[in-house]
Amino acid sequence: MTLDQLPVNTPAVIDNLALSQEDTIRLTALGLVPGKTVMVLRTTSSAIHCRISTTEFIVRRSIAQHINLDV
Repeated sequence: MTLDQLPVNTPAVIDNLALSQEDTIRLTALGLVPGKTVMVLRTTSSAIHCRISTTEFIVRRSIAQHINLDV
């Protein structure tokens, strides 16, 4: 499952980031690293509002399609 497919308020563990090096560096700085638990708070047609621990952020749906999860 990828982050864009995760239902709202369902926790999942990040498995890997299948992204460019630039996007991976940017997202790991926000705490998106394998092994961390992520939860989707809200979605729109183009973005996903997420939480990891106490950090909330919005990621483009096109990026979220490349963040693989273990549910």
